[in-house]
This record gives sequence, structure tokens and C-alpha cells, in this order.
Amino acid sequence: MSESLQLSCVSVVDKTPLVKLFRFRVVGTVADWCAFQAGRYVSLGFPDIEGLLQHRCYSIVRIVAPNMFEVAVQKSGRHQVADALFHRLSIGDLVSCKPPAGSITVDRLASCQQILMLAGGIGVTLPMALIEELSALHKERGSGPVVRLVLCSPRREETPFLQELLTLQASAQWFSLDLCLTREPLENDGGSFHAGRPTTALFDSLPLPDAVVICGSQDFARSMQQRVEMYPASEVMIEAFSSPVARALGADETSSATNCLQVEGLSEVIALRPGTSLLEHLLEADIALAHECRAGICGSCRIKLLRGDCTSEMDFALGEHERKAGYVLACCTFPAGESMTVALP
Repeated sequence: MSESLQLSCVSVVDKTPLVKLFRFRVVGTVADWCAFQAGRYVSLGFPDIEGLLQHRCYSIVRIVAPNMFEVAVQKSGRHQVADALFHRLSIGDLVSCKPPAGSITVDRLASCQQILMLAGGIGVTLPMALIEELSALHKERGSGPVVRLVLCSPRREETPFLQELLTLQASAQWFSLDLCLTREPLENDGGSFHAGRPTTALFDSLPLPDAVVICGSQDFARSMQQRVEMYPASEVMIEAFSSPVARALGADETSSATNCLQVEGLSEVIALRPGTSLLEHLLEADIALAHECRAGICGSCRIKLLRGDCTSEMDFALGEHERKAGYVLACCTFPAGESMTVALP
């Protein structure tokens, strides 16, 4: 299934003041509906605040019925696609959708004994999808993995799915929640609620997990990945949907001359702009390059740097041998003040 799909919005539910849950129905016939699974993600196409069509990835929170699923969208205040979806998408509106991608599903977790999930803000959508699937597994089998969710959120009222998670914790012995509130003072720090970010003491108290699932912003995923190095035997699965941001260039890295990007074998010459990823440069020039997550997770926008210099933000896909061979992810790579030549796959 490689064709673009059309979705129709069939319901909108306010989960918090900043988060809405959208239910979509796939328009027409889907050749491979089985590809839609809770925990995978879809790339939704929708005009941003300025009217430019953009694609952004959202986790499938749950499958509601054949050809129908839900995603959660949080407004950011940065006038991007999420804000446009949050404010403008209504019941009956159509949205374009690329086929599902991602590999973090209940099938990868079903045989585990202990699972640790780490989520930041709206990143809870992936754990929520997996937890609901694991709950169904427990009901079907009478047993299953023990799950601990450590969720970071500014305030209780801004935490999506909080009531569902607390209800599950009260009724299921296999699930427990630690909610770390970063901007809400607590009179009593204990039980399921903690003030501030996850502490070393909290991590030291956790059972040794077979698998770790991390979902949140780039910075959150990076910091949690470092945290779980204390579990060398655990399988670590990461998703981060916020796009990498280029660091600021120093004066010695900028130039008044026009720097260009060339692609081996093509005649196009693309003017480089500081702070814009190579993926955005290539797509704006109508040069096809596979891409899905735009967050350094899927690895599909892998290219090779042949000439020039760049700054590459951290990704979660390339191995050290690939980096040494000159490979980079276009979504995580930014101009560094000189012309560049790259080779596409």
C-alpha cells in the first residue's frame, strides 16, 4: 500500500484545553487495512496557518472499526500544522494521509514480562495506544506484561488520557503510573504524582524492564535514551515526532556568498538557507526523497554527504559505521556555511 489516502473527519473530542482527539474514516477501499494498527503512525497532510500543505506524523491511538481510527493533536502555538488541525478541522472535512509506518505495536511487546514506557506531553499517545492493546491481551489470555508508565506533563489539566490511565491503574494490577508534573506544585509528592522531572531515585526504584518505549519531543527522547543506558539488556524503542531544530551558527560558519546544494547526477542547484534541513531543501525543489517521520526515527531519508560541511542533530536511526561512511539523515541535517554535494539512494 503506497498510494495516498483520503480521510474524512467523523468526530472531534476535546481531551484537554490543548488536545483534541480526531476520529477519521478512510474514504473508499483500503487494499491493506491490516497495516493500520494502534501504535503505528500516519502522516497527515493539511494546510498550515499560512495555507501551505504540510505533512506531519501522528500516532494511531486506537482502531475504532474497520476503516476508522483516532489520533490526538496538540496545538503548539507556533502557527504550524498542529495548530491548523486543532483550530480548523471539523466534522466532514477531508485530510490526505500517507500509509501507516512505524514498528512499535503490541506484537513486539506481547512476549515481554516487564515494560517501561517513558512519555513526554502529547507523546503519551503511543503508550496509550499500546496500553489499550495490552489491556485487551490481558483480558484475552488472563495474563501478560507488567507495564510501568512514567509520564511527564506540565500540569494535570494538560495531561491527555489522564482519567483513563488512573482508572486502569485502579482496576489492573499489571499497570502502574508515575505522573511527573513539571509546572504544578504538589503539597504531597508521592503515590502516582511527583513534582518535577523523573529523578534518579525513581529510575532506581523501577523493575528491570525487558523493553523500554520512549515517545516525546526530540529533547525528551534524547534525555530518556541516555537515562535508560542503565538497562543495557533492554530493547529500547523510540519515537519522536517533533522535527529537529538546527543550532545557531557562529559568525565563522556563515558567509555572505550564496551557498548551494547539488545532488549527484542531477543538474539542479539549490540555494541553501540557514536553519532549513536538507530534506526541506530537496522537497521544495521537487526532488523526490523517501521520508516519513521527519524526526530522525525511521531512517528513510538517508543520504550520503560527498562534499561540504553540515551540522547534524541527533538521530535514532543511523549506526556509527554509517556515520563514519558519510551518511546522514536529511531531516536532521542543516547547512553549515558552505556549498554541499549529496548522493541520494
